[in-house]
Amino acid sequence: MHAADMGIGRIDASSTALAGMQRAQAGLSRDASTIASSGPDVDAMVDLNLQALTFDSSARVLRAADRTSGSLIDVLA
Repeated sequence: MHAADMGIGRIDASSTALAGMQRAQAGLSRDASTIASSGPDVDAMVDLNLQALTFDSSARVLRAADRTSGSLIDVLA
């Protein structure tokens, strides 16, 4: 069975990675707004770090999906 037959592929990985980056960006905005309006908030400040890690992880997934897709095209060509 091929990965494409299982619904696994570059588009799925890219879509998931982009969605993760968008969620992290929304979380960063929410946390920044909380801190700006309420002052230092421990939960929001900790969450800022979590959002940054989430964004970075999602960006790494996107890069890996792009590299893997390029390698697969080379093999199939």
